[in-house]
Amino acid sequence: MGFKLQTGPMTAEATVKVHHPVDGETSFKAQFLILKHSEYQKLIESKKDDVEVIQKIVTGWSEVQNDDGNEVPFSKDTLRQLCEYVFVRTAIMRAYTDLHVGFTAKN
Repeated sequence: MGFKLQTGPMTAEATVKVHHPVDGETSFKAQFLILKHSEYQKLIESKKDDVEVIQKIVTGWSEVQNDDGNEVPFSKDTLRQLCEYVFVRTAIMRAYTDLHVGFTAKN
């Protein structure tokens, strides 16, 4: 099978490995919008912080739970709440960067 050059929007799922200061390493799945390099650069330059970038590139998730162990549905508001923690923002940006550049870590 040959390489397929996609011209439209792409999305992909990746595991976000969070180094939680209390719970240790945890993870969840996130759906990401894969931007072309020029679009990504423009986004980075136009946003004042990484939370704004994350709001644009994360389009969904699974395996995010509340304190009771119940699944938390994805929303932009809930994503913003998650991003209040620097360790979560760092994990999301790391997962996106790895996905964006084609790096796949072994599980």
